[in-house]
Amino acid sequence: MQGWLKKKSPKTQGKKVMDVWQKRYFVLSGGELKYYKNEKLAGLSNSEPLKSIALSHVLCATVNPKHNDMFVIDLGLERKVKLQANSEPERDAWVAAIEEAKLKAWSAQEEHALQITVDEVKKARMPSSEQTSSPAQKAGSFASPASGIRDQEELLQGNPTRKQQCCVIS
Repeated sequence: MQGWLKKKSPKTQGKKVMDVWQKRYFVLSGGELKYYKNEKLAGLSNSEPLKSIALSHVLCATVNPKHNDMFVIDLGLERKVKLQANSEPERDAWVAAIEEAKLKAWSAQEEHALQITVDEVKKARMPSSEQTSSPAQKAGSFASPASGIRDQEELLQGNPTRKQQCCVIS
């Protein structure tokens, strides 16, 4: 989704800080909300945005109840981006699109974190060749995988507690 929105920004004049509305061209894609000074710059592949908001950092996008065409993007830690659309339907479309993209970004981030965790667990559980060798393999003979399993079963026989605690993942 892309289009013109007004963004509320603080502007200093001497010692005074005033809020001003700046018209910016926003582009929502690839897990980011970027804004540019104009539509032409947004269309150039080598153009840097004025700012980019990672949607994985967005807590929520909500309608401003006092103003029909305004909405707020909450980034947490009292950081909010106040935006104004041209109409209520346009505002609603932006809020819905941002919320949907945010959920996708969160999901992708969780999947990535889960994959890292799974990979770390696999790596931590992956025994070295010294640990997985059966006594016959350590002696230099080539034993079948089945004989390695029998060796483990023989070690566990006679010790019911250890047998219950053992878990072999192949």
